[in-house]
Amino acid sequence: MVKFITIFILLLCSIGCAPLDTQDKLDSLEIFPVVFLDDKIETALELIDHRSERLPSGHVNVMLKCISKNKKKPIWIDWKVVFSDNRNINIEESEWHTDYLSPRLEKTLQLSSMRRDITVFKFLIRTPVR
Repeated sequence: MVKFITIFILLLCSIGCAPLDTQDKLDSLEIFPVVFLDDKIETALELIDHRSERLPSGHVNVMLKCISKNKKKPIWIDWKVVFSDNRNINIEESEWHTDYLSPRLEKTLQLSSMRRDITVFKFLIRTPVR
C-alpha cells in the first residue's frame, strides 16, 4: 500500500512539473495590451514593445511598436485603443485608424486619451475592412 501511494505521489509530481508546451498560442494580452480581431493580421504582425505615460495634464499617452513579418509585400492594418478605468470598465474608445506597414520596417502606433481617469488600455488590431 505504501509503494502504491509513493508511486501515485511521484506520478502526480511529475505531471505537475511537466514543461509547458511552447507551441500553444499565448494570449497576446498577457504580454502586450493587444487584441487581434482576426488570425490573418496576428500572423502578419510582430509586436516589439509597448509603453504608456501619464502626461502632466493627466491624460495618458500610449504607444505600440510593431513590425510587418512580410519581407516583400506591405500590409495594411486597422487599429484603435480602448481605455479603461481601475475597475476595468471601458470608458473611452478611439476611432479606427488605418496604417500602412512597409516590409520589415518598424511602425509606432501612438495615441493619447481624452479623459484623465485612465488606468488600463488595449490596442485592437484587425485587417482593414474594404
